[in-house]
Amino acid sequence: EIWKTKMQSLDGISMEQMMAAFQKLDPKEFTEKKIRIMYEMANNPNTSREDLDTSKMCIQCNTSVENPSTCGACRTPYYCSKRCQIANWKASGPTKRPHKLMCPRLQRYVARLTPTELNETEQFPWHIKAHDGNMPYDYVLAKLKLLGTNTGYWSVGEGILPHEANAAVQSFPQLRGFTNAPTRGKSLLLSSFPSEDKGWHHLPANQIPTLNHTRLKELGITKMDPDHPLTSWSQYYAWRKLPLESPAALIMHWPLSIYQMLNICLNDFPPDAVDYMGNSPLIHLIGVEAELDVLPLYGELALLYPGKKIRIQMTGQSIPKLHKQAKKDALISQGVVYSYKAPDFLGGGSVEITLDVANSEWTPYDTPHILMACNAGIASYPNWQTQVLPRCLVAGMPFISTEYCEESLDIANKELIPMMIEQNWRLLLRERKEKVGRDDTRILDPNDIQVSLNPFRRPGQREHQISRQPNYVNGLISYMPPLK
Repeated sequence: EIWKTKMQSLDGISMEQMMAAFQKLDPKEFTEKKIRIMYEMANNPNTSREDLDTSKMCIQCNTSVENPSTCGACRTPYYCSKRCQIANWKASGPTKRPHKLMCPRLQRYVARLTPTELNETEQFPWHIKAHDGNMPYDYVLAKLKLLGTNTGYWSVGEGILPHEANAAVQSFPQLRGFTNAPTRGKSLLLSSFPSEDKGWHHLPANQIPTLNHTRLKELGITKMDPDHPLTSWSQYYAWRKLPLESPAALIMHWPLSIYQMLNICLNDFPPDAVDYMGNSPLIHLIGVEAELDVLPLYGELALLYPGKKIRIQMTGQSIPKLHKQAKKDALISQGVVYSYKAPDFLGGGSVEITLDVANSEWTPYDTPHILMACNAGIASYPNWQTQVLPRCLVAGMPFISTEYCEESLDIANKELIPMMIEQNWRLLLRERKEKVGRDDTRILDPNDIQVSLNPFRRPGQREHQISRQPNYVNGLISYMPPLK
């Protein structure tokens, strides 16, 4: 109906109508059109900040609105009318939380991003802020001539939704059965990864955080000091001799977020746990999607951890599907899909990545030292509460993840996890006794879960339709410590 009538406004269009329209679109055609529009806007000198605003949706009724109102105190949720704002004050339901409860929380979320923190992600010359405060990621890539479906590490998946569709079913039941999910990890069907130059899509050499041994020596990259880890993008760029003009941070947030999470674990673990891991920690990284497109970037961890062998096993819904399509010489058909060893003068660290080709969901047939997830969506995926987190609690295993926004973490850590523990207390204790071979009444105290801002989040506020609250790719870190 939207396209047939050529409506000039999307006011009043419901989520159900949008989904019905999107289901009829071809994912490839949709992606190509989106890319073409972004390049047209990027090449148009008259494109304004208002043109770059994200389409808005009322948080209460899920209908589109072009000029929304917001709460006068926290200035975050969008409303289509005074009526919806009043209704949202005492809203209830599985996907609605009363703004009376959320308003002080939202003010706290906003206060966490100090001017210094904001400057860290907005210091780059390529950073663009739309009128509504968001950074239009696809538009930025188009300005840098990096947007496309065949642009190396920058490539976007062909699909309507940004994630596998089942992630959003809990929030929007009308998405059930939605099949237009993005395609990820196509490079794994090749026999080898593209060269570094092609992977970075021919960026100037001085803007690439190279892993080439000769170039590393020529640039004078110094060995990382484990006692003085990196804590900001500024420090990382200085260490890697990158100019701020380099857009590397727009995708290097994937390996650098792993670095930050691993550092949190290593600093918190008791000495016997650190000794048990030795120099070869095993990480299970679960729920991977976009990570599959940038596996060679994880070689950075070999430079960041001199003398260590970082082992990462990835699990994700796309992996078994890709494996079924693969030929025998494809990367995904190999036991180790990616490995890299740093030069000796930088400590000789190494990285080894394997994929679980048999399971789309995490199956702990071997126990990792650390369980990790990026942009986990614990409040959106029911599987976290029914499968993953109970296994972590039984094993006393540390779990650490990033999330887009603090609201999701509050829902998970203060509502869902305590409820899960309360409902499954006896079962968890019985399974824990079987696991450790003795009575052990200790179960994680949700108050022990630590939340921190990720200094290596992707620069630029993430586009969001229903709220202006701080929202970043790999934005915050939630750490569920092991039982000590």
